[in-house]
Amino acid sequence: TNGDLPPSPTNYNNILFSNGTGSTASYPNADLTLAGNLTVDGGGTVSNPDNRNITVGGNFNISGGSTYNAGNGTLSIGGNFTGSATYTFNANGATMPITGRLTNTSTFNANTSTITISGADGGAPNYSFANTGTFNAGTGTVIFSGGSAQTLGGSLTTFNNLTINKSSNNLTLAGSTNQQVNGTLTLTSGNIITGSNALILGSTSTAVSYTHLRAHETPEHLVCR
Repeated sequence: TNGDLPPSPTNYNNILFSNGTGSTASYPNADLTLAGNLTVDGGGTVSNPDNRNITVGGNFNISGGSTYNAGNGTLSIGGNFTGSATYTFNANGATMPITGRLTNTSTFNANTSTITISGADGGAPNYSFANTGTFNAGTGTVIFSGGSAQTLGGSLTTFNNLTINKSSNNLTLAGSTNQQVNGTLTLTSGNIITGSNALILGSTSTAVSYTHLRAHETPEHLVCR
């Protein structure tokens, strides 16, 4: 579509927003369910002004200089969140469970959102959380969950709150890049394996627990500033 979605239907297979630069397409005041993929690539803006819940059974794809405003409902993604080239994704105050991986190559504004990532490591560069763009943490929270081995990689990402709550396996800092937490680091269940990298706790950070850091990691791999 190159404009607003109609109030009905509320169930779709795939949706492609192709509205161009300078235009805004909006969701209706209704919760929507997609069996397949949601793609935003026309260069315009897509907004959720009524903060409705959007359930995407497949992948969420954004590119082409587009802007997406998630609103304050739930944006549930059954596959991967994949950003390509340039775009701006505003998570606003959304709750975002992502069954797959999150890949950011441009601008991702976490705002006040809660983002839960359950996807397994796909091998470099397809990390569970792969950021090579700009990730603005805001006051949001990122949670790594699920039973698969997960990775955090790409460029240095500064998180506000970071939570590890896994039913099994661990989160590994992949590649050769440090990562940073400026808010609260919560280690509920599962290990963070830093390897040769460092997990940096900023001057405003609070670590709830260190018990799930791998015991053999040397002290310099957890750096408090």
